[in-house]
Amino acid sequence: MGWRDKIAKSLLERFGGLTTDAYHGTRRQFEGRAFKEQPISESYTIDRALGTHAARDPAMASEAFAGLPNDFNHIAYGTKTPMTPQVFPVKIPDESAFLQAVQPPYERAWPNHEQPWRDVKTDTAAIEQMAAAEAYRRDPDLLKAHLERGRAMREPDARAVSRALVAGESPMIEGKPRDLEKFLDNYGAPPGDDIKQRVTDLARDSWQDKGYAGIRYVNTAPMEAGAPGVKDVTSYIVFNPADIRSRFAQFDPSRWMDKDLLAGVAGTGVVGAGTLGALAAPDRYEMQQ
Repeated sequence: MGWRDKIAKSLLERFGGLTTDAYHGTRRQFEGRAFKEQPISESYTIDRALGTHAARDPAMASEAFAGLPNDFNHIAYGTKTPMTPQVFPVKIPDESAFLQAVQPPYERAWPNHEQPWRDVKTDTAAIEQMAAAEAYRRDPDLLKAHLERGRAMREPDARAVSRALVAGESPMIEGKPRDLEKFLDNYGAPPGDDIKQRVTDLARDSWQDKGYAGIRYVNTAPMEAGAPGVKDVTSYIVFNPADIRSRFAQFDPSRWMDKDLLAGVAGTGVVGAGTLGALAAPDRYEMQQ
């Protein structure tokens, strides 16, 4: 097998690895034909900035996002931003490529609760803490900056505490011994968009270096997990937009790194905007499965 054939085989295997069916719902106009990485300044939380979210259950994407009225923005936010609610049936990497979010149950979780997703750590907090821990271990100076800015520690103390935390020790912080997990659980998100952005980028890079394509988590948002008809609250974050394809795309090896959702359709990689709209129309996703 020649090197060109080996590359082609490798690329085909990469695309063939997009074996998981999922659904991405959006309230707003989808611009272009590719998902984009959003900075913290626009996404506001680390879990949203890490990548594109998708749900395993189409009811979650449909009812929670695409099912909203067209004037939702005006009603909820007082804006006149037009909305085009849509659901995208997509293919994402195999389940084995996702890191499972750690969402332990609350101490006062209700036994046999009809909605067990209400009794575990929220996905936003869990993923935020996972990302911070991953990033701080790679760059203790980020944790030092967190301690200086968020806990008002002096530079020498912040340096010593940050090194101890990433080494697995439990230094005294505000009168109590805390390891890194307890520190993050008590003090939450890193302060400032600059630190949050660096945490996001470092954590994503580190997880990708370890072979992960994204994070699988239990969706705990009431509007999403509690939407009518939702039976499975499993959701995903896909780090790289190139690892998401429309359910209807056909693979073109020459465009394996293309972030276009429909790259390779009909062997040309070219479709009209109207076609994308039809495939993504929220009232048609069930027929298009």
